[in-house]
Amino acid sequence: MSERRKRAVTPKQFWTCPQEAYLRAGYGDTPMGQLMAVLGRPATAIQARAKVLGLKRSAAFLAGEHGGRLRPGDERGKATRFGTRSAGGGN
Repeated sequence: MSERRKRAVTPKQFWTCPQEAYLRAGYGDTPMGQLMAVLGRPATAIQARAKVLGLKRSAAFLAGEHGGRLRPGDERGKATRFGTRSAGGGN
């Protein structure tokens, strides 16, 4: 029988009132990197708490450079996109 590796369990970190207040005030327009640095939490924890609190990103944030959306003419990620097939159909 193989031995199972035990994962390190980190203690549950509860959200404080000041952290929630910062999240409520800044989630709509603050880049995730800044939220992570200030709150000292991973992006997944911040997103999960924002969902619980009913917070959304603002339309202005989503339309801006930090919104993560591709726009016509945007070169971001171009090297990893699927290309078009050539007329010959070969590999």
